Amino acid sequence: MQQRQTREALGVLLLSLGLVSWAPSIHQLEQEKYRHISVVQHNPQTLVLGRSEDILPAHERYGKSVFVYLPYWAENFAVPWQKMTHLAYFSLEIDAAGDITDSHGWASGFGAALVEAGHAAGVKVVLCVTLFSKPDIRTLLADPAKRANAINNMVEQVVDIGGDGVNIDFEMVPGALEGESPTPKENFVVFIQELKAALNAEIPDNHLSIATPAVDWNGSYDFDELAEACDALTIMGYDYHWSGSSTTGPIAPIEAGTLWGSRDLTWTVEDYIQYGGSENKDKFILGLPLYGRDWPTEDFTLPGVPVGSATTPIVSACDGFWDGNKLWDETSQTPYMLYSDGEQARQRFCEDSDSMAAKFDLILEYALGGVMFWALSYAGSEHELWNELDTRWRIDSEEPAEGEEENSAPTAHIDVVATHLGGEPLPLDGRLSADPDNDPLTYAWSVSGPVEVSVDEPSMALTQCVVETPGMYQISLTVSDGLLSHTTNAEVEVVEDSDGILTPEDLFDDDLAGCADCQSSPGTLWWVLLLPWLGRRCRIKKG
Repeated sequence: MQQRQTREALGVLLLSLGLVSWAPSIHQLEQEKYRHISVVQHNPQTLVLGRSEDILPAHERYGKSVFVYLPYWAENFAVPWQKMTHLAYFSLEIDAAGDITDSHGWASGFGAALVEAGHAAGVKVVLCVTLFSKPDIRTLLADPAKRANAINNMVEQVVDIGGDGVNIDFEMVPGALEGESPTPKENFVVFIQELKAALNAEIPDNHLSIATPAVDWNGSYDFDELAEACDALTIMGYDYHWSGSSTTGPIAPIEAGTLWGSRDLTWTVEDYIQYGGSENKDKFILGLPLYGRDWPTEDFTLPGVPVGSATTPIVSACDGFWDGNKLWDETSQTPYMLYSDGEQARQRFCEDSDSMAAKFDLILEYALGGVMFWALSYAGSEHELWNELDTRWRIDSEEPAEGEEENSAPTAHIDVVATHLGGEPLPLDGRLSADPDNDPLTYAWSVSGPVEVSVDEPSMALTQCVVETPGMYQISLTVSDGLLSHTTNAEVEVVEDSDGILTPEDLFDDDLAGCADCQSSPGTLWWVLLLPWLGRRCRIKKG
C-alpha cells in the first residue's frame, strides 16, 4: 500500500510540474472522429455475419480470451467468429445522470443480429458503455441514484436482446479532490460491484469487464479490487506513442530500452501483476493495437521529432505500404519505416504479424488471461496475425488419431529457498519440472511482493532475480508443452539479517547436473550465486 501511495504521489507531482501530458485514448478520439458516420447496418455495404461450424469455438481452442472491439462505424468486412471469444459492440454512450445518449444502433436490430451470430459460434457478445468526461464520471459515480439509473439502463439494453454482458469504458476515472470522500476511485469499485450484482440477477453466465489504462498516472484504478469485482480488465496496451507525442516511436513496445521512453508493455504487465495481484493474472486481458502512427518529422533520426500530428493507418493498410522497405526494431519488437513524402521526412510505426506474434508470446510468458484488439475491421479476418495466434495458443482438444497417444499436461516444479537475504541474487530453479510425454517445455517466471520485481531471464528453467526490500514474495512458474500448461507457486521471505540463510553449497544439487531439459549447464547455479557482477540482474520498480 505504501508503494502504491508513493507512486500516486509521484504521479501527482509530475502532473503539477507539467511533465505528464494527458491525452485522450484512441477509443475516445475515434468515437469523436466518426460521430457523423451512420452505424453499419445503415450502410449499403453491410456487415457480413460470418461463422464456421467446422472449427471449434475459440474458447475451446485456446483456453484464453480473445476479446475484440467492434466499432459502430465499421463496415464491409467479415467477422472472424471462430477466432474470438468475446465481441464488444462499441458503444452505448451515457451521461452524468446515467441516461443513454446514443446506442449507435445496438437496440435497433443490429445488436440482436450480432448476438444471434455470436452465440451460434460460441462467442459472448457484450455491450461496451462509454463515458469520456472526467467531471461527468465523478458526478455519476458519486451519486447512488445516478449509478442505479445507469446500471438499470445498461442491463436492460443487454437483457432485451439476449446479450451476455457489459464492458465499461470510462476514461479516465478522475483523481480525488482535496477532502473528497469517498473518492472516485472508491466509488468506481462500488459501481462495478453493483453492476456485477445486477447482471448476476438477470444473466446467470454473464460477462463484465473494464477497459483500463496502460499507465494509471494518477492512481485512480484500484486494480485488485476491480479484478475481484468483475471478470476481466481489458488493458489498453497501446499509445505509448500517440498522434500528439513529442517524439516518434512504437505504439506498443514490448521493451522501451533506452530509446523509447520509460514505459512499455512489460512494465504495464508487471504493474498490473504487482498492484492487481498475481492471483488475478487470468483476468488481465492485454490490449493490442491493430493500427499504427505515421508522423511528419524533422529528419530520419530516431526517435524522431514530429513537425505535425500523426495519421493513424490501420494494420491492413500498413501491410501494403511497406513495399519491401520495412525495418525492425529489436528492442520494442516493432516494424517501422523511414521515408519521404515529397520533401517531407516521415516515420511510420505500425504492427504486423511478427510484432503481434511477439506480443502473444509475452501474454503466454506472464500467464495472462488473453488478448484484446482495438479494433475489428482494422485487420482482415484472414490476416496472418490470426494464424500466429492459433499456432501459439491452440489446445489440441480432439481425440488422438489411431496410433497416436493423448497429450498429457506437464507439471511445474519450483526449487527455491524459503528465506533469502535482501540484495543478493535469488536463484529460481524449475529444472525438476517435467512432462509425461517428454515434450520440450517452455518456462515463464514471475515474482510479486511488496515491490515490483522482474526476473532476469523469465523464459529459462534456471534463472534469478534480485530483491532489495524485505517481505514475503510469491514466486510463480508456468511451464507449457506447447499445448497444455501448468502453474505452481512458492513463497520466499526476504530478510535483512543473514542469520540462518543457506549458503551456495546448501543450494547446489549435483543430481541435476545431467538434466537434459534445463536450458543451462550444471555450473549455471554457481554463476548465479557467486558472480552477480555479470550484470544479469532484474529490474525492480518502486512506483
